[in-house]
Amino acid sequence: MASVNDTQAEYVAMVFPDHPRKHMDKHLRPYKCPVPNCMVNNFATSGDLKRHHREVHGNPSFVCPNTSCKRHRKGFSRRDNLVQHMKRTHNQDEQDVDAMHASRLTEAVIRSSYEVTNETAAVGEQVGVLGVSVASVATLTSDLDVSSLKKTHLTAKLRELEIERVKAQKAMAQFDGDIAALKRVLSIM
Repeated sequence: MASVNDTQAEYVAMVFPDHPRKHMDKHLRPYKCPVPNCMVNNFATSGDLKRHHREVHGNPSFVCPNTSCKRHRKGFSRRDNLVQHMKRTHNQDEQDVDAMHASRLTEAVIRSSYEVTNETAAVGEQVGVLGVSVASVATLTSDLDVSSLKKTHLTAKLRELEIERVKAQKAMAQFDGDIAALKRVLSIM
């Protein structure tokens, strides 16, 4: 006589002929987080476990650009979470986030190029514009063009300034509204 488990296995194999094990994994949840003291339930797929590990235990790669925000240090593991945070907390849209991120990346590239240049300049290399040694940059990557690096940085800076201008215009409009409201209140008194 067939056991209950055998009957269930036959049923699962019949209903899910292509992936009976995948179906059973949804019930058995065999993938466990390897991080000690992690209290999350087991996962049905290895992809779910990888996502959990990346989002919960991984290093955040998207940080809030506002230095006074707690998420400036804590950050987010996913870009869409940063975008939602910026909309909800700082009233900025996705283009603002992209422009700030591009600007910060450009600054990081220039800063790292500058640091490498300063190290190699001590040996006697000639340091060029922006403190970037043409020889040291060429050794890092042959197709990195210093002028395109400057252009990228300036473009990102332009975007950042345009964003700041829009913010200032919004703030001025709000100030104008506040002033008009106070004038109305004073005229009533």
